[in-house]
Amino acid sequence: MNKKLGHDAIYDARELGTPRMLLLGLQHLFAMFGATVLVPILVSGYGLPLSIQTTLLFAGIGTLLFHVCTKMKVPAFLGSSFAFLGGFQAVANLDSGKFAAMTGEEKLPYALGGVVVAGLLYLVLALLFKLVGAKKVMRFFPPIVTGPIIILIGLNLSGTAVTNASSCWWLALVAIAIIIVANIWGKGMIKIIPILLGVVLGMTACGGKTTDGTTGSTDNTVTAEEEDHKTQNTKVDPNSPITEEMLRNHAVAPAEDFTYDVEDDGIKIRSYTGSDTVVVIPAEIEGKPVTALYNYVFGNNSPVRAVLIPESVKEIEEVFINNETVELVICEGATRTLGLTFGFCSNLQQVIFGKDLQELGGIGTFGNCSKLKELHFTQALTNIDDEMCFEGCDNLTIYGPADSYIESFAKEYGIPFVVE
Repeated sequence: MNKKLGHDAIYDARELGTPRMLLLGLQHLFAMFGATVLVPILVSGYGLPLSIQTTLLFAGIGTLLFHVCTKMKVPAFLGSSFAFLGGFQAVANLDSGKFAAMTGEEKLPYALGGVVVAGLLYLVLALLFKLVGAKKVMRFFPPIVTGPIIILIGLNLSGTAVTNASSCWWLALVAIAIIIVANIWGKGMIKIIPILLGVVLGMTACGGKTTDGTTGSTDNTVTAEEEDHKTQNTKVDPNSPITEEMLRNHAVAPAEDFTYDVEDDGIKIRSYTGSDTVVVIPAEIEGKPVTALYNYVFGNNSPVRAVLIPESVKEIEEVFINNETVELVICEGATRTLGLTFGFCSNLQQVIFGKDLQELGGIGTFGNCSKLKELHFTQALTNIDDEMCFEGCDNLTIYGPADSYIESFAKEYGIPFVVE
């Protein structure tokens, strides 16, 4: 091969040899897999219950078909496209005519129908490429046309990127620096695998775990009460039921079970690293109040079964999203929830809010919590942003005061309500 890597276009990656093809394929997998999972999460946030499992299945099928059609020339993984998010959101927001009484599940086929039509358009474009050649078609899609479209898609999703990066700014900045350096100053193979280098070297540089983004370290000073906790046998039998009384009487988790940032106004918890499945978050660490929890603190693969959030934490956002083990959550002092706080918590059964909760903000707060049985609110709740906040919670009963906002909401949307 006489082409210069990183400078000349390569139309058949088989020219690079198997090892280099594998590296390029791995890079594309890293780049696309996160997006493939994120798209159904965002779409579900719009109120349309798009399944992550189904998305991954058809991404895999599409990838295999792509490799058959291209004769293995391109080491690519075909994931979800952010270009369709606008269409999903537009369908989710339809509220007139026949769409007025539709649930998110009933609207979803209409959005997916648009994706099918877009797929058929791809076939039309492929036929044009075959009939008139790539050069003639690409005259209508120069970089000045395609570039701004890609930029707009990126800007539209920048909020999500910032939210994800905020869980570990140190890791995010190291990774992006590596990618920029490799892409601009890299030579040969280095220049064409910047994302793979950013992922691997970024994680290596950060030691494979998050650290305190403010001070560069996490000085987890343990109080006497928390030290005593470590000597107790507080582990809960995985087969025993979790009750409110058990959670409220459980020992407070030690500071060393968390990574966190020390900020001027208090402690912001990044992640839970302990092994106890019942977690009572301390109200103070290092003499400062615990005031906030980063997104995904107990999300995804966190093994917790029950969590008590102290009164000092006033706002929670996507803290438990996609957790498959959590059963019970008590939020003592939260005044507001944002976004998919408990979205896709498939084993969640009970959530108890304290006297201060005023608003369920954002979209899909309890979306697709299929085992959720009890939600307890007080008179303070006066606003629920999303009418499909409880979409997919088919076994839910809401508990609250008589003649309250939440009682009216429950009756309007046909959710069983019990006065307490």
